[in-house]
Amino acid sequence: MHYIWNRAERVSKELMPDRVIECFAEWESAEIEKLDALLPFGETEQLPPSVGKKIKSERYRIKARLKRERANLATAVNKFNNK
Repeated sequence: MHYIWNRAERVSKELMPDRVIECFAEWESAEIEKLDALLPFGETEQLPPSVGKKIKSERYRIKARLKRERANLATAVNKFNNK
């Protein structure tokens, strides 16, 4: 996927870094809502193994994506601040 913070050089200089941070916050809250909608880790034990495994995998993917994109945001903002 191409997020605005991964293409920060295309954002108008007048809008940087505020617009990038604002977009990231909106995206992050949507991802956290997805994560919250999934069953908590302990409750997946009561489901059939295949379903529980899929939920655990999805939770892992969302957490990994959040971590990766937070790092990408930091890189984009640092590039702007160092100019």
